[in-house]
Amino acid sequence: MTLFRGVHHVGIGVSDMDKAMNFYGAILGFNRVEFDYTGPLPGMEKITGKPQINARVVMLASEDASPISFGMIKLVHLLPPDEPGPMPEGLGWGEVGVSEVAIGVQVLDDVHDDLIDNKGLRCILPTEWYPAPPFGVDTGLWYTEDPDGGKVEFIEWRGAFAGFQKKPRIDGVTHVGFGVSDMDRSLQYYRKLGFGETLFELDDVFESMSHWYSGPPPRQHMVMVANYHGAGAELVQHTPASKDMRGSWGHVGPMDFSISVGNLEQACDHVQQNGIELLGDPQTIKLPNGEWRYVFISEPDGNYVSLIEARF
Repeated sequence: MTLFRGVHHVGIGVSDMDKAMNFYGAILGFNRVEFDYTGPLPGMEKITGKPQINARVVMLASEDASPISFGMIKLVHLLPPDEPGPMPEGLGWGEVGVSEVAIGVQVLDDVHDDLIDNKGLRCILPTEWYPAPPFGVDTGLWYTEDPDGGKVEFIEWRGAFAGFQKKPRIDGVTHVGFGVSDMDRSLQYYRKLGFGETLFELDDVFESMSHWYSGPPPRQHMVMVANYHGAGAELVQHTPASKDMRGSWGHVGPMDFSISVGNLEQACDHVQQNGIELLGDPQTIKLPNGEWRYVFISEPDGNYVSLIEARF
């Protein structure tokens, strides 16, 4: 059994669940509702500072998820007495915190034209192509924003997995992007969680993103690591270092991600044996179609990361 299975989902805080579900579901194709839960979220004290919070949580999957992009999206709307916090002011891309949700597509330009011309989305970073060393893959990407202004990247891996690249389509989540302060330390950490493959590494200044920062764009060292049983993880370190942009858990926009495990108890034992602290006890939430089991874990920069055993 594979204990760790890559990124299961990216968590996105929303201010209006109906608008968010229309955007990610009807427009982007994440229209399979794995569960729609409203109630208490236990085991969150070390994450939120409260013993329990209440929220509506909707887990969405894409019917067109491919073997290279099959991560899910978790929409979270905090309920009274709590409320979604604002997106961290000045968030660009790659600061410590979850920067984006990245969605894999096939035939990038056609998907772009359809979403802009026919679906009314706004492009906030035009299409660009980059070489992704060391394996000779070209990476094309562009960005839009969700109803709360969270960054959504559409990305095509040209030259990789060519057999899937036959017609324009949106796949599932291909990776989560997040900032770290010490790349070597973070890579060592995520290797312990099953991310054993490096897909590419870049170290450059991306001038096209300069309008996302209050000053000159920082140098960005990016490393994409993968576990081929789930979505990948893109680690980004800024030079000079940028501000901490984690914000409060549940804030609008991308804010956490979860790593899939085959057995939560075994995964907890493994991470503790490898010096990773559990931030609370494992939790089980009963669903009409099964169970949602999770536990949050410590992360070198305090990014909000959990392990999930999905029984739904």
